[in-house]
Amino acid sequence: MGCGASYEVTIRDDALTWISDNDNDITLHPLNSGVTEAFEYLICWGMEFFNKSLKHKTKNPSYENHEIPGRQVVAFDCNEKDPMIKKHYNILLDQAIDILKDSFEAEDCKELWKMASFKSSILRLNFYTKEGSTCPPHTDTALLTLLADSCGGLQVYDRDLKKWGDVPHGHVTAFPGRFLYCLTDGKSSRPTRHRVVSSKERISVSFFLRPDEDAPLQIPRTDGIVTTYSEINKNRKFPDPWEELTK
Repeated sequence: MGCGASYEVTIRDDALTWISDNDNDITLHPLNSGVTEAFEYLICWGMEFFNKSLKHKTKNPSYENHEIPGRQVVAFDCNEKDPMIKKHYNILLDQAIDILKDSFEAEDCKELWKMASFKSSILRLNFYTKEGSTCPPHTDTALLTLLADSCGGLQVYDRDLKKWGDVPHGHVTAFPGRFLYCLTDGKSSRPTRHRVVSSKERISVSFFLRPDEDAPLQIPRTDGIVTTYSEINKNRKFPDPWEELTK
């Protein structure tokens, strides 16, 4: 899909890269119908949006990111009014939910299916300038993340080999987050530690599958602690022992 004379993005329609930290495998799965087109559309939309904002030196606090110099962000939720953005949001939501259904038996993750609507999920576009095209190492709080980008630069950390490796460009990448590991009582892979290292102008599209913000969650191994996603996300801290286990 073209995004102008000097910008082109192509996502392979047979490649969903699921990164598993347990066995260091990178496995490929077919993508749902429309997922390739959704990521291509959103990358192009984002490039046009951010280039326009930079040209006019727009200062919009809704998408400026003050934590990472050189990065700007715009995010969408389930209430998005733009029909094309909402269409692609729903396509990525369905893909993320299907990954969960394919990966776990219902008995193994009862807490996940209490939050069947996943209405707190977020679609986020990240724009990195040439001068600031990095993102420090981290794990995502969400259940899982779907991601594709314009030019590569995503790296994941191999906990066994203790080194970073590049993720193939042109794939949609999926990896588990902190909440998935916690709510499945460690039956999922550990959260994928990842970072961005690039010297190019770059845009990425991330879809974060999140539990419903206010759904009561019974946290395993915590003597019956019940909390919510919004509470944990606000405090940026999981109850013990999960804070250390999910880093």
